[in-house]
Amino acid sequence: MTIRSASALLLALTGCAEPKRDPVPDSRPYAAEVRQAEQDWATWIVGTRWSLARIEGAPLIEGTSAELSFKPEETWMSGSAGCNSFTGSYIRRGAAGIEIGPLAVTRKFCQSPQGIMQQESRILYLLDTADSYAATRDTFTLFIDAEPVLIYTAKP
Repeated sequence: MTIRSASALLLALTGCAEPKRDPVPDSRPYAAEVRQAEQDWATWIVGTRWSLARIEGAPLIEGTSAELSFKPEETWMSGSAGCNSFTGSYIRRGAAGIEIGPLAVTRKFCQSPQGIMQQESRILYLLDTADSYAATRDTFTLFIDAEPVLIYTAKP
């Protein structure tokens, strides 16, 4: 094959390539919300320590505290339920869905204040059962069947 015929063949083959096209925007329902949730999760939800403010609409027992934090670039979380610490995995689904657990929990017993172990048990149950979340820069709320069950506030 001569150089001239090889050049002609190469030119003919490159003419068959499909022209470049602009990317098509994702028009699926909630695509923009999912993208925003991904950005929010990566930029500020993960980087915040959350302190539990309300459990099923009620404040925590006086003298107790609980917190939650999500690990960056992982699907791992940790926190305290009042007396015991926990770690566990989570999976985010769509723009606001979440599945938490299983949780590994330390096994200390705290005697006071009265009711702390019952409160802790309820917190762990609600974490494990939560199915969605909503977040602002100041609050992180977990829901079960669209009912807010755990409301956390950003810890300074």
